Amino acid sequence: MPQHRFVVLDDWTGFYASQPSLNLLRERGAVVTFDSPASDPSEVVERLRGATVAIANRERTLLPGSVLSHAQQL
Repeated sequence: MPQHRFVVLDDWTGFYASQPSLNLLRERGAVVTFDSPASDPSEVVERLRGATVAIANRERTLLPGSVLSHAQQL
């Protein structure tokens, strides 16, 4: 099974970090959570570098085409 890099972009409430089911994702790859908003689009690009799955569950991180075009493994 391929290893994934799961990126949670907006866990500012700490919800994902507290979920036991997050271990299911960890069995399939690395899990990275961000609990503060990105300061600009270039930081979002950096956070998504190498990501195969992005979980964008809040309104804080914008994902325009100019950002997503850099996430080539997504």
